[in-house]
Amino acid sequence: SSKPDADRGRQLLEQYLDAAQRRNHRPLTIRLLGLRALDRAADGDESGALDSLERAVTLSHDGGIIRMIAELGPALIPLLHRLDVTGDLLGHVGAVLAAIEPDNEGSAAAAPTVPMVAGEPTLTPREFDVLRLLAEHKTNQEIGRELFIALGTVKKNTVRLYDKLNVHGRREAVAKAQALGYLPD
Repeated sequence: SSKPDADRGRQLLEQYLDAAQRRNHRPLTIRLLGLRALDRAADGDESGALDSLERAVTLSHDGGIIRMIAELGPALIPLLHRLDVTGDLLGHVGAVLAAIEPDNEGSAAAAPTVPMVAGEPTLTPREFDVLRLLAEHKTNQEIGRELFIALGTVKKNTVRLYDKLNVHGRREAVAKAQALGYLPD
């Protein structure tokens, strides 16, 4: 009975989304697009999930509304990282991510922490170390020496980092990490 329930839930989601869009109810449309993104991601449809989330983020940016997406919680973080956006929209994604991630009360607002999803890091501590050294314009050899790891391990961590941030190179990884608030500018 789970499959018919899920199908019925998706039908209702689409009906509510259609009604919200017809009525130009921006906050509800943003929230429903975010829910649709989560549902499609859970169903294995990453492309559909990213399309819905990009529409939600664009509407959110245009209306200055962060809370409607952020309140959907940490499950959105991996999808937000994979969005292929630039400029102001990328900065807005960073603001949404900052609103999702809980503040550690009482801790110093010093160095950024490893990005977390449901209490688990989205980047391993080693990937985060590699990212910081990429931001310092270190070569793979220098990164390996500084972290006491083999060149092949540096390359594996770099490739995984690029995949998680949905980027294709060092500069792009650093720029996206800075825009998302994981590295200082």
